[in-house]
Amino acid sequence: MDNKNEKILGYCLGDMTNIFRERTKPRDKEYGYISTHPLTFINLIREFKKKYLKNKSKDKIKFLECGSGIGLNQLIMAYSGYNMDGIEKKKRNIDIQSKFMCCKCETIHGDILKFKGYDKYDVIYTYMPFIVEKLRLKFAKVLGDRCKSGTYVLSNDFALDNDKLKQIDTIKSTFIYKVI
Repeated sequence: MDNKNEKILGYCLGDMTNIFRERTKPRDKEYGYISTHPLTFINLIREFKKKYLKNKSKDKIKFLECGSGIGLNQLIMAYSGYNMDGIEKKKRNIDIQSKFMCCKCETIHGDILKFKGYDKYDVIYTYMPFIVEKLRLKFAKVLGDRCKSGTYVLSNDFALDNDKLKQIDTIKSTFIYKVI
Protein backbone atom coordinates (compact mmCIF):
# COMPACT_ATOMS: atom_id res chain seq x y z
CA MET A 1 0.00 0.00 0.00
CA ASP A 2 1.36 3.43 -0.88
CA ASN A 3 1.63 6.37 1.54
CA LYS A 4 -1.52 8.09 0.21
CA ASN A 5 -3.70 5.01 0.79
CA GLU A 6 -2.13 4.36 4.20
CA LYS A 7 -3.01 7.92 5.16
CA ILE A 8 -6.64 7.49 4.02
CA LEU A 9 -6.88 4.20 5.92
CA GLY A 10 -5.36 5.90 8.97
CA TYR A 11 -7.96 8.67 8.93
CA CYS A 12 -10.85 6.20 8.57
CA LEU A 13 -9.60 3.98 11.35
CA GLY A 14 -8.87 7.05 13.47
CA ASP A 15 -12.57 7.90 13.35
CA MET A 16 -13.40 4.31 14.37
CA THR A 17 -10.94 4.56 17.27
CA ASN A 18 -12.57 7.77 18.52
CA ILE A 19 -16.05 6.21 18.36
CA PHE A 20 -14.82 3.14 20.23
CA ARG A 21 -13.19 5.29 22.92
CA GLU A 22 -16.45 7.12 23.56
CA ARG A 23 -18.48 3.91 23.82
CA THR A 24 -16.15 2.05 26.15
CA LYS A 25 -15.76 4.45 29.07
CA PRO A 26 -14.91 4.03 31.90
CA ARG A 27 -11.60 2.23 31.50
CA ASP A 28 -10.86 -1.05 33.19
CA LYS A 29 -9.01 -0.89 36.50
CA GLU A 30 -6.53 -3.56 35.42
CA TYR A 31 -6.33 -3.34 31.63
CA GLY A 32 -6.12 -0.28 29.45
CA TYR A 33 -7.54 -0.34 25.94
CA ILE A 34 -7.21 3.08 24.37
CA SER A 35 -5.14 2.69 21.24
CA THR A 36 -2.66 5.08 19.70
CA HIS A 37 -3.95 6.94 16.63
CA PRO A 38 -3.70 4.83 13.45
CA LEU A 39 -1.60 7.41 11.57
CA THR A 40 0.89 7.50 14.44
CA PHE A 41 0.99 3.70 14.39
CA ILE A 42 1.59 3.57 10.61
CA ASN A 43 4.45 6.06 10.89
CA LEU A 44 5.96 4.20 13.85
CA ILE A 45 6.01 0.87 11.99
CA ARG A 46 7.37 2.45 8.81
CA GLU A 47 10.24 4.11 10.70
CA PHE A 48 10.92 0.99 12.80
CA LYS A 49 11.16 -1.24 9.71
CA LYS A 50 13.42 1.20 7.88
CA LYS A 51 15.76 1.39 10.87
CA TYR A 52 15.83 -2.22 12.11
CA LEU A 53 14.37 -4.59 9.51
CA LYS A 54 15.14 -2.90 6.18
CA ASN A 55 16.51 -6.08 4.58
CA LYS A 56 13.55 -8.23 5.58
CA SER A 57 10.43 -8.53 3.40
CA LYS A 58 7.23 -7.22 5.06
CA ASP A 59 5.44 -10.54 4.66
CA LYS A 60 8.30 -12.41 6.39
CA ILE A 61 8.14 -10.35 9.61
CA LYS A 62 5.81 -11.89 12.19
CA PHE A 63 4.20 -9.30 14.49
CA LEU A 64 2.10 -9.87 17.61
CA GLU A 65 0.05 -7.18 19.30
CA CYS A 66 -0.52 -7.82 23.00
CA GLY A 67 -3.92 -6.50 23.94
CA SER A 68 -5.13 -6.15 20.34
CA GLY A 69 -8.56 -4.81 21.26
CA ILE A 70 -10.89 -4.71 18.29
CA GLY A 71 -8.01 -5.26 15.85
CA LEU A 72 -7.48 -1.84 14.30
CA ASN A 73 -3.69 -2.18 14.25
CA GLN A 74 -3.97 -5.68 12.78
CA LEU A 75 -6.12 -4.29 10.00
CA ILE A 76 -3.63 -1.48 9.30
CA MET A 77 -0.76 -3.97 9.20
CA ALA A 78 -2.61 -6.33 6.86
CA TYR A 79 -3.40 -3.54 4.41
CA SER A 80 0.24 -2.44 4.60
CA GLY A 81 1.47 -5.93 3.67
CA TYR A 82 2.51 -7.23 7.11
CA ASN A 83 1.48 -10.26 9.17
CA MET A 84 0.18 -9.24 12.60
CA ASP A 85 -1.58 -11.54 15.00
CA GLY A 86 -3.16 -10.36 18.21
CA ILE A 87 -3.90 -11.62 21.66
CA GLU A 88 -6.92 -10.20 23.45
CA LYS A 89 -8.47 -11.08 26.81
CA LYS A 90 -11.92 -9.58 26.24
CA LYS A 91 -14.26 -11.75 24.22
CA ARG A 92 -16.41 -8.68 23.48
CA ASN A 93 -13.49 -7.09 21.57
CA ILE A 94 -12.89 -10.25 19.56
CA ASP A 95 -16.60 -10.37 18.68
CA ILE A 96 -16.45 -6.76 17.41
CA GLN A 97 -13.27 -7.58 15.46
CA SER A 98 -14.84 -10.61 13.78
CA LYS A 99 -17.51 -8.39 12.23
CA PHE A 100 -15.12 -6.25 10.19
CA MET A 101 -11.84 -8.14 9.92
CA CYS A 102 -11.16 -9.00 6.31
CA CYS A 103 -7.59 -10.25 6.49
CA LYS A 104 -5.66 -13.33 7.52
CA CYS A 105 -4.86 -12.09 11.01
CA GLU A 106 -5.22 -14.51 13.88
CA THR A 107 -6.54 -13.20 17.17
CA ILE A 108 -5.98 -15.42 20.16
CA HIS A 109 -8.51 -15.19 22.97
CA GLY A 110 -6.32 -15.28 26.05
CA ASP A 111 -4.28 -13.56 28.70
CA ILE A 112 -0.93 -12.04 27.70
CA LEU A 113 0.58 -13.13 31.02
CA LYS A 114 -0.29 -16.79 30.36
CA PHE A 115 0.41 -16.88 26.61
CA LYS A 116 3.15 -19.38 25.70
CA GLY A 117 3.67 -18.63 21.99
CA TYR A 118 5.81 -15.47 22.09
CA ASP A 119 8.77 -17.33 20.60
CA LYS A 120 6.97 -17.52 17.20
CA TYR A 121 7.15 -13.75 16.67
CA ASP A 122 9.84 -11.32 15.49
CA VAL A 123 8.20 -8.17 16.85
CA ILE A 124 5.89 -7.73 19.84
CA TYR A 125 3.84 -4.51 20.01
CA THR A 126 2.11 -3.33 23.15
CA TYR A 127 0.26 -0.17 24.06
CA MET A 128 -0.55 0.09 27.76
CA PRO A 129 -1.87 -3.41 28.44
CA PHE A 130 -1.61 -2.82 32.20
CA ILE A 131 -2.18 0.23 34.32
CA VAL A 132 -1.05 -1.52 37.52
CA GLU A 133 2.77 -1.38 37.78
CA LYS A 134 3.08 -4.82 39.39
CA LEU A 135 1.33 -6.44 36.40
CA ARG A 136 3.38 -4.41 33.92
CA LEU A 137 6.62 -5.62 35.51
CA LYS A 138 5.31 -9.20 35.49
CA PHE A 139 4.51 -8.78 31.78
CA ALA A 140 8.07 -7.55 31.11
CA LYS A 141 9.41 -10.68 32.83
CA VAL A 142 7.09 -12.91 30.76
CA LEU A 143 8.34 -11.28 27.54
CA GLY A 144 11.98 -11.60 28.59
CA ASP A 145 11.51 -15.27 29.48
CA ARG A 146 9.31 -16.40 26.56
CA CYS A 147 10.51 -14.41 23.53
CA LYS A 148 13.34 -15.76 21.41
CA SER A 149 16.62 -13.90 21.48
CA GLY A 150 16.62 -11.06 18.94
CA THR A 151 12.89 -10.35 19.20
CA TYR A 152 12.00 -6.66 19.17
CA VAL A 153 9.49 -5.31 21.69
CA LEU A 154 7.79 -1.99 20.91
CA SER A 155 6.13 -0.48 23.98
CA ASN A 156 4.16 2.77 23.83
CA ASP A 157 3.40 2.98 27.48
CA PHE A 158 5.72 2.70 30.42
CA ALA A 159 9.22 1.30 30.31
CA LEU A 160 9.37 -2.49 30.54
CA ASP A 161 12.20 -2.92 33.04
CA ASN A 162 13.80 -6.33 32.78
CA ASP A 163 17.34 -7.69 32.60
CA LYS A 164 16.49 -9.63 29.39
CA LEU A 165 14.90 -6.67 27.58
CA LYS A 166 17.53 -4.14 26.50
CA GLN A 167 16.22 -0.72 25.45
CA ILE A 168 17.96 0.15 22.19
CA ASP A 169 16.01 3.18 20.96
CA THR A 170 12.96 5.42 21.19
CA ILE A 171 10.90 6.14 18.07
CA LYS A 172 7.92 8.51 18.25
CA SER A 173 7.56 8.11 22.05
CA THR A 174 7.75 4.33 21.72
CA PHE A 175 10.40 2.40 23.61
CA ILE A 176 12.23 -0.10 21.39
CA TYR A 177 13.67 -3.13 23.18
CA LYS A 178 15.57 -6.14 21.97
CA VAL A 179 15.45 -9.48 23.80
CA ILE A 180 18.97 -10.62 24.70
